[in-house]
Amino acid sequence: MAQVGSGLTTGVAAAVAAAMVTTAAQIAAAGALPDGWEKQSAVFRGPDGSGNSGAAKLATEWNAKDGKTITWKTALPLKGWASAVVWGNRVVTIGANKEKREIYGLEAATGKILWTCVVSKGEKAAADYEANSQDRQWDELLLAGATPATDGKRVAALFSNGQLVAADLETGKELWQTVIGAPGENAFGQCSSLLIWGGNVIVSFQGESSFVAAYSLADGKEVWKTARKGKTWASPMLAKSGDRYVVIVASDPQVMVLDAEKGATIWDKDLITEGVEYAYGPSPLVVGDVLVVAGERCGIIGASLATGETLWTHKKSDNVEKFSDGASMTTDGKHVFHYFESYLTCLDAKTGKLVKEKDMREGSGYGSPMVADGKLYLPLTEGGMLICSADPSGDFAPVGKGALDTRCDASPAVAGGHIYLRAADALYCIGAK
Repeated sequence: MAQVGSGLTTGVAAAVAAAMVTTAAQIAAAGALPDGWEKQSAVFRGPDGSGNSGAAKLATEWNAKDGKTITWKTALPLKGWASAVVWGNRVVTIGANKEKREIYGLEAATGKILWTCVVSKGEKAAADYEANSQDRQWDELLLAGATPATDGKRVAALFSNGQLVAADLETGKELWQTVIGAPGENAFGQCSSLLIWGGNVIVSFQGESSFVAAYSLADGKEVWKTARKGKTWASPMLAKSGDRYVVIVASDPQVMVLDAEKGATIWDKDLITEGVEYAYGPSPLVVGDVLVVAGERCGIIGASLATGETLWTHKKSDNVEKFSDGASMTTDGKHVFHYFESYLTCLDAKTGKLVKEKDMREGSGYGSPMVADGKLYLPLTEGGMLICSADPSGDFAPVGKGALDTRCDASPAVAGGHIYLRAADALYCIGAK
């Protein structure tokens, strides 16, 4: 059994590799991702899905009310919760209502909507799906909750009625669409964002059936499909384990690692053993050969990416007894950062030892934190962003603060020296003009 707190299971510590971060460049080097992948923000939370951006000199102060450091703001025709993705001079997000589903392609430099892909009706798509979350202001947003993904030529989008769609990134022309499942009594729709790898789009579907599957970006045909158990609205993550690439999916209670090429299960374990209060949403995090997951009641768990064996568990502290049900963690390659309610928790990624815990005096939002240029970007409730030093020895000194003029629960996308934030009915570009 693994020790709780800072201890490592005897004999397991030796299995943790010296290299601490699976970088986007390493992933792209496999040849299964397009050239220049590491410089784009083509999937949820950036090139490697960790929220760790290699960008420097990003804005640390902005205010939408007076326009400070806001490059542009563009109203979107339909609402949604999906974050934006960026490739070159294209920014893409989605929107939906009960009657329509749309994909939007904007010019990154100006915010102009260059094209709108109005998704054709799917013959087998659910016509009566309705979100039924605890927070009614979310319900209409959850019809378009999954962040799309792009390979630089095509963009794939998943809607909560079960439609998976691909459009041309340059023109917005619909290329294909397929219905991959029925939502059933799913209270949160499809909030699990999409992955791109090996010419496929990878989906974790939550509905009448629960599965992980890959579909060809060329024609939408199913490449592989693997059943899973439990419920999850967390996004899958791509990582390198040994000499192969894997897809990681975390749910309540199951965490599973699949071969990215064939979908075969490498291992699955019930790591989220104490369940959640209502829904499971935090996406997994990989730091070197350590897979990190978190749950409301089970705390933060570090496991071997290769075997699933538990390395360490951070259960709670004097100040933090409950962990996030939605926002994911981030890393600087050495530490794991978790932000929930007002507390920022910093753990050593190898050992799980608590390095620092601080009350930031600001309530956390549902957007996931980001690390960039030695700084932490912490989403706050009602569209704010707290920026502080990512150095725990410096007591997470404040650096700046951002504010929008509306609620924002999406996670930031970074490309070309700018931050892109999606609110319910608008998209913002933040940074020097």
